[in-house]
Amino acid sequence: MDAYSSRTVAISSAMPAAIASWTAKYGRAPNERELLYIRQEATLASRHGKDTGAIDWDALAAAWDARIGGELASVAPRVSPVLRAAGDARVTQLDTEAQPAAEAQGRPGARAAMDAHAGAQARAGDHEQLTAVESGGGMMLLARQLGYVQLAEAVRFTARWERDASLRLRTGDAAALDEYREQGRILGALPAQAMDDAVRMYVAHYLAGRDVLLMISDRARCREASRRIREDLIHLGIVDGGRSVALADGAQASVGDLIICRQNDHGVEAGERGRTLANGDLLRVEAIRGRALLVRRALSCDPVTGERRWTSQAFQYTGYGTADLGYAVTGHSAQGRSVQVGIPVVTGTEDRQWLYVAMTRGAQKNTMVVFTHTARVADPEAGTRPAPEIERHERLKRERAGLPASEPAGCAANGPEPRDVIAVAADILGRDGSELSALETQSRALANSDHLAVLNAMWQGETNGLRANRYRQMVLGALPPEYAANRLLSPQATWLWRTLRAAEAAGLDAGEVVREVVASRSLAGARDLASVIDARIRRMTGPLVPQPTRPWSEQVPAVADPEKQRFLTELAAAMDARKERIGEHAAEHLPAWADHALGPVPGDPLDRLEWQRRAAEIGAYRELYGYEHSTDPIGPEPTGDSPEKRAAWHSAFAALGPVDGADLRGLPDGSLLHMRASYATETAWAPRHVGRELERVSQS
Repeated sequence: MDAYSSRTVAISSAMPAAIASWTAKYGRAPNERELLYIRQEATLASRHGKDTGAIDWDALAAAWDARIGGELASVAPRVSPVLRAAGDARVTQLDTEAQPAAEAQGRPGARAAMDAHAGAQARAGDHEQLTAVESGGGMMLLARQLGYVQLAEAVRFTARWERDASLRLRTGDAAALDEYREQGRILGALPAQAMDDAVRMYVAHYLAGRDVLLMISDRARCREASRRIREDLIHLGIVDGGRSVALADGAQASVGDLIICRQNDHGVEAGERGRTLANGDLLRVEAIRGRALLVRRALSCDPVTGERRWTSQAFQYTGYGTADLGYAVTGHSAQGRSVQVGIPVVTGTEDRQWLYVAMTRGAQKNTMVVFTHTARVADPEAGTRPAPEIERHERLKRERAGLPASEPAGCAANGPEPRDVIAVAADILGRDGSELSALETQSRALANSDHLAVLNAMWQGETNGLRANRYRQMVLGALPPEYAANRLLSPQATWLWRTLRAAEAAGLDAGEVVREVVASRSLAGARDLASVIDARIRRMTGPLVPQPTRPWSEQVPAVADPEKQRFLTELAAAMDARKERIGEHAAEHLPAWADHALGPVPGDPLDRLEWQRRAAEIGAYRELYGYEHSTDPIGPEPTGDSPEKRAAWHSAFAALGPVDGADLRGLPDGSLLHMRASYATETAWAPRHVGRELERVSQS
């Protein structure tokens, strides 16, 4: 036994005497916060060879409070520090997402409510752990907005190396994984074998009386692992294999089984006065009485022995139809629990927050079992194979009969090679799964919405229907009376509306164009009026070039709803303002495309404004339609795209200004390649050039 191991044993042996000393002084068992005092003092006593029976607990508690209070005061001097145990700082107790968000904004209502609650509270928790399934990110918001005090040492673990390694794991330091592997805390196997290994490990610790926790990220695998554990416990006689009741998703439970509650029930007192049944409570089935179960609720493990503790009073539970077997749980169910042994099953799809939570539940030991082969990879081997469950069943029969276990089937011969366990875990540490709070999500959405592509999507979504209805009424009004019953509802009408948008972009009056093409020829025999009118307008407007685009504020359609009218007006103003800022930003930072197209920014104020206007036209097109070439400002003309995109391109093209010689900037690549390829043909049939011969004749 090395020096550190002997010191750990000394600390463990000092804990019972320290707890007994505390209980003798105060006449009660210590709570979770007070256990921190006791563990710290037991550590110091064992290190210096002192007697834990002569500890001044009052002085120790006062010194602890003074130190924590002073650190919190340096962060928020006006906050009265009321430290809450980390195990109690559940997301549901953050007074919902709106409460911390309101605190961060300093709204009077939230502050008054907290002041009325005997002073503001200093929340204790870990913003690097899993957030709530819904409305998460409250603790992260508090940490970012108000700052925080962080404990320098993780006191949960008995092994000192694990205290330091867990903090490195929290920050995503992949180098910490090497230390876990050196300590034998990372195992790996193919998915089927890994599940079996995790189940065996759980059953071994369960039979030894340890408080053990098996964690898997998805609930389907949790249920499968719990089913396998239950089968083993029935075989070993720990769980009654007789009468059972149906749980969620076809699972069964009988006397001796552990089940986990999935719904709050404030009408059931869960074994302690004032404590009602909550989602996530772990229950042990004591008896089956008719349609109810007699159960006990799990408490925190014994601080000395590490064994599970249960409520002394059993109670009836009738809502087991929504419950699951409680042998394997998800990360959210495990968060906040402290056990002796933690066993996370790592499939490779988790994120850093999940792995950090799963690898820090056990005080004495945390061992991850890693899938070295993704469970979702396609099997390239041809032909049919026996179901894996059949092979597992045969293997279990041999094991339970005392025969040597058969080797599990490996991966396909031509399949991908198994990955190293460190590589799988390192990928997970690099995957940040933290969530933003409601306020941060709103703030980021507002920042991201200040983009012409986003604003234009909103504009098109709000105005396309209004524009189509206007065009429909326009066409129906121009049709002869015998076509009044036609509502222009065919799919081809979409292309007619597009053609009318192109006509308006070219500066034409859409109503005049429709009346002209309807009156030009008879519509008799037309099978689809929209297609016929569309074809006539295309022949008229095909060669036309779009006019410079107008500001969006001049394109706001009239709407009967005043609220929608106000929204469209504000949206158009926001788009115009964004376009102006694009020009200002280009003048300030001079991107390569602006320098290439417009040259340096002039020093004269009036010339600078004109430069910004031209840059705004070009930059607006680039941002609207995602053109990101570093030096080419706008690229070739988008002939086959929407009329709005073509009009925006021509506005940007006009802002480029004239060039010397032939202007080829607007030609697409196909036209340029065709011109180059046809040059030899075009020059072959031309008359021979005799300029030089004529010059010599004239000189002679």
